[in-house]
Amino acid sequence: MAKIKSSCIETRNWRGIKQTAGRQAVSTIARKRKIFGRAKMCGVIIIILFMAGGIAYSVHFFRSNDNQIILAGTSAPVRRINFQSNGELDHHWFEQNIAWPQDATIMEVDIFAIKQMLEKKGQINSAVVSRKFPDELHIEVIEREPVLRARVRRNKKKIEEVYIARDGTVYFHESYKITKNKHLPYLDGVRFKQNGDHIFSLSGIEIISQLLDLAKLNYPNIFKSWEVVSCKEFDELNGLSDEFIKVRSSIVREIIFAPFDFDRQLAQLARVIKYSKSNDIYNIKRIDLSVKDEVAVQLYRDIGPRKFRN
Repeated sequence: MAKIKSSCIETRNWRGIKQTAGRQAVSTIARKRKIFGRAKMCGVIIIILFMAGGIAYSVHFFRSNDNQIILAGTSAPVRRINFQSNGELDHHWFEQNIAWPQDATIMEVDIFAIKQMLEKKGQINSAVVSRKFPDELHIEVIEREPVLRARVRRNKKKIEEVYIARDGTVYFHESYKITKNKHLPYLDGVRFKQNGDHIFSLSGIEIISQLLDLAKLNYPNIFKSWEVVSCKEFDELNGLSDEFIKVRSSIVREIIFAPFDFDRQLAQLARVIKYSKSNDIYNIKRIDLSVKDEVAVQLYRDIGPRKFRN
């Protein structure tokens, strides 16, 4: 019987198969699984980042507002009012002029109603009212800055002083002594329209304010001599064709401005006043600055005006 020679051929199995595909997906299904896995991982990372940011913000918020947050318990009564203003009004004024239920708890106080009552006062431009837990009411007001004052008859009875802000708002003073620490000329030549205690705003005051601000800043001694600003011939306030702003001062009876180019006119006025003082001229009746190229100066004893050319 013939012997069967042993074969040198090795038995093949899966380990003997060469892997030529590497780590790349070799099918559409594998590729989709790979993309889905990466998207899932990105989603998890984004969620973790959002959670970390929310935790960090919450910690910062609670540390910054630890006195304003109540986590449990009943609302406490208002025990303190923190009133702040950039002007003359104070806590005593608030207590005397703003009515609110003082026996209410901090959560029962209608802060929006208090804000509305404050902003109905012409002197107050804006108000912010907030609760500061557990028992404090925080009020911050921004007052208007007056540039002029005037006298009007209130309710057709008593004549009272009012103030005019640079935005044209006209209001009665709220028991503060502004005339003692600020020089405010009187406004003349304007008819005020009233509805009860309310006086309607004036248009064109912004232009008058520019003149007053420049005079106060650059020529304070001249500005302090101004007593009355007349807008009788200023069309922004009265609808007239003439456009003049007239100022009566303790130095000159009448100074006439055109409602533009105030820097030039004030510089001319300063030169005329300096010249008159250096030459002992104290009887000036009128200085007309409304003409660009020349200044007309009228003296009380002169027949006609004297002209000073630039």
